[in-house]
Amino acid sequence: MNLKDKRLSFYLMIAAAVLAVVGFSFYRTASVVEGNVQTIVIVGVVLTVAMVVLSMLRGKPRFLNLCATVIAIVLAWGFVQSVNMQLDPLGWWISGLYTYDQVKGYIFFAVLIAIAILLDVIASFIDLQK
Repeated sequence: MNLKDKRLSFYLMIAAAVLAVVGFSFYRTASVVEGNVQTIVIVGVVLTVAMVVLSMLRGKPRFLNLCATVIAIVLAWGFVQSVNMQLDPLGWWISGLYTYDQVKGYIFFAVLIAIAILLDVIASFIDLQK
């Protein structure tokens, strides 16, 4: 395992995966939870782990440079899917019929996943290895 030849994008993708896992844990506490969103976020994290393992084992395969883009798309798809299920709880919260405690899990999830998507998009413009 040689971390000396890794570039900033490698570490950005790991940070994005950590944020996705933390966001996933918050999402599970939301008042309305959709199973396919959980699956999509887990797929994004598994793709990141697979990318880390492959880059450690294989050296510098060219297809790994596409991983950040694919992971960003997967996480964005999960985020978009989650918004649909949360429109009603967020609307009820705005109108005062739900409390902040009922929607804070989703709000934290949305912020963390948005940051993870941004990190993956930034990482997609940088080569993984020197």
